[in-house]
Amino acid sequence: MIIGIDSSRAFVSDKTGTENYSYHVITAMLRLPESREHTFVLFTRPNAVLPSELLLYSNLMVKEVRWPYLWTQAGLAYGSWLMAYGKNQNQYLDVLWIPAHTLPILRNPKIRTVVTIHGLEYQWLPEYKNWLQKWYLPLSTIYAAKYADKLIAVSKFTSHQLQKELHTDKNKIKVIYEGVE
Repeated sequence: MIIGIDSSRAFVSDKTGTENYSYHVITAMLRLPESREHTFVLFTRPNAVLPSELLLYSNLMVKEVRWPYLWTQAGLAYGSWLMAYGKNQNQYLDVLWIPAHTLPILRNPKIRTVVTIHGLEYQWLPEYKNWLQKWYLPLSTIYAAKYADKLIAVSKFTSHQLQKELHTDKNKIKVIYEGVE
C-alpha cells in the first residue's frame, strides 16, 4: 500500500498542538516493523527539516510541495492527484492521511482519505476572533467530516461532537487517542 501523508506542519521549527501530533505520529508510525510492508510519501513544505533517521528508510519518499498559497487545496491536491510513486513510478497513492482537518476539495476520487479531527472547539473559544479562522476552520472541518472516507477523532468527546453537531455517521469515525510524550 502507498500511503501519502500531509506532513506540512510536522517538520516546522515552532510546533504547537497539531504540529507535535503530526510529528510524533508520523515518526512513530515509520518506526513500526509493520510499516516496512508499505511505501510512505511525505508531502512537506519547502525547508522542512526531517530527522536524519527518517531519511534512512527505503520505503519513504519525501515530496517537497512548493506552493506559496493554499498549500493544501492547491499544492497537496496537485501532488496527490498527478504524481506517480512506487518502484515502477506507475503506482498511485492508495490512501492520503491528513493529520489536521483540512481535506483537499479537488482530489483524486480513487484515493481513500483519512482525516484527523482534533476537536470542534472553534464553536466555543473566544480565541478564534480572527474572521478567517472563524470562517475557515468550521468549513474545513464540516467538509472533511462529510467527504473523508474515514475520520480519526482524538477523543470520545470529539467523536460525539462530530456525530451530534455535524451529523457524522459513527461508523465513519475511529477514536484514536493522541497519546503521551
